Order: sequence, then C-alpha cells, then structure tokens
Amino acid sequence: MLASSAEFLLKGGGYSLAINPSQGGWITALDWECPEGAKVNVLEPAKSGAPPFKAGCFPMLPFTNRIADGRFMFAGHIHAMPVNRAEEHVAIHGHGRDHPWTVLRLSDAEIVLEQLFDHAASPYVYRAAQSISLGEGGVQIEISVQNSGSKPLPFGVGLHPWFTSTARSSLTFSAEGTFEKDERGLPRGELKPQGRFAGPEERIADHAGFDGCFMNWHEGRATIFLPEMETRVDIEAGGDFCHLHVYVPVGRDVVCVEPVSHLPDAINRPGLGSGAMMRVLFPGQSLAGTMHISASFLRKCEADKNEA
Repeated sequence: MLASSAEFLLKGGGYSLAINPSQGGWITALDWECPEGAKVNVLEPAKSGAPPFKAGCFPMLPFTNRIADGRFMFAGHIHAMPVNRAEEHVAIHGHGRDHPWTVLRLSDAEIVLEQLFDHAASPYVYRAAQSISLGEGGVQIEISVQNSGSKPLPFGVGLHPWFTSTARSSLTFSAEGTFEKDERGLPRGELKPQGRFAGPEERIADHAGFDGCFMNWHEGRATIFLPEMETRVDIEAGGDFCHLHVYVPVGRDVVCVEPVSHLPDAINRPGLGSGAMMRVLFPGQSLAGTMHISASFLRKCEADKNEA
C-alpha cells in the first residue's frame, strides 16, 4: 500500500487526471489535450479555497443522492444515518466521499483505491474499490461496493462528475422518463416521458436549476457538445449503472451527469417501482458500475461522418 495523503497525477492517451485519495477518493481535475494542442477541462477543476466536491468527480456509496430524514425501514428495523444536508433534512451522496481511501496500486496512467468502512453512526459495513485508468480511448472509472457486514442491507453505487459546460453546450441521452419532485427534491407521482435533453438543439443553460433522475437510461450513453471549444464529450456507463441523474446548477458553467444504480430515496418510496430500488446485498455480495469518458474534436467527428 502507498501513502494516500498526497494528490496524484495520472497521464495517458492525451488525458491528465488528478485525484486526492485522502479527501474521499475525489477526482479534482480531468483534462484533455485536443489535436490542435489546446487543453480542455473535461471536468470542472477544483479551485483552491473553494468548498470540496463542487467540481471534479466523487464516489457515491453505499447509496446515491438523497435519503429522506437519513433513515429507512428494512427487515423490521429502522436504520439511521447522519443527516448531512440539514436544510433539506436528508442524508445525501453516501459515505464514500466523507472518508479517506487507500492506494493499493499506482502507475503513470492507472490508480486502484480501496475504502474499508465500519462506523457506529451508520448501519453499513462495506469494502469499496475504485479503479481509474487513462489511455488513447479515454478514461475508464470502475467502482464497486461489497457488503462486508454480517447482515443483508439495501445498497447503491454511483459517480458524481461535474462536467464543463458553456453557453451553447447541449446534453443528449435517452431514458424511459423521470418523476416530479417534492419540496426536498425527492421523486413522486407517476413516471413521465423524458421531455428534455433529447436533442442537440436544447442548450444545457436553458435547464438551469434542474435536478432530477431519469429512470432506465437507454444504452448508458450520453454526449455533451461544447461548440465554443470544438469538442464533444462522450459518456458510457455499464454494470449496475442503469439510471442517470442530471443536475444543472444555477449560475455555473457546469453540468452533473451522474450514473447511478437507484433513484433518490427509492428505499422509502416503493411506488417508484422495483426498477428504481436499491439492491439488497447479502454479506459478501457486491454492486459495481463503470463510466467511460472520452473527448473528441468536433471537426474530426464531422469529417469522419462525411467519409462514412
């Protein structure tokens, strides 16, 4: 094992990635050098003095997004966790980002991290792993969580990247639909058609303030177009990442495109349907997901399309 107190810089395939294992296994920057030599911030880079986890990418586990009141009923018992967003009275984004990770393996273009979690304030006992590698084809992030406790519990896993956006940027993907939200941002009502982010003519900025999860993300693919930078960013998810959460902060040139395994507060909302739920893991069982990020030059993409 390696000392994990430092920030590590990986490079490969024209990409560079910075990660801080001691601060929640947080990816603090991801850049791509385009064919003309300019650097593109694929992920919004963390800034000195700014609040943590408002840029880059961080892990979400053993649950994603929000759990109302930081508690849920399972197997006849109420399980409680710290409420870490007091203004909404929810537990949010899990425990993975709030505790350090250990570096198991490191090379110029790859890092493997582990987190062992067992705290009295949470019902969860788990082992989590992150593997990140850079190459010509892009950046691959693999994340998993294993129930290392003595009893079954519902688990979830996800990633929370903050992608660069611009005034003319668009986001496209396909999903079955999304739900209305209550005053705490939690889903309610019936599943409705996707209705947004369905075509390149829609600008991300037109959806400022949107924060919602799209159920049954078709093919696990999404694309961000950055016309001002002549760049497109392709996102492809696999494994247990079957839903997509999108957040467009007001007043910032970023968009969060978050692959997740379950919907917000699904454990307390059985009416969302079985496909929205967290997964019950017995001791030794795991959840795992992958996210692949690649950037390309828009002019080259158009040229390749015309030649096809």
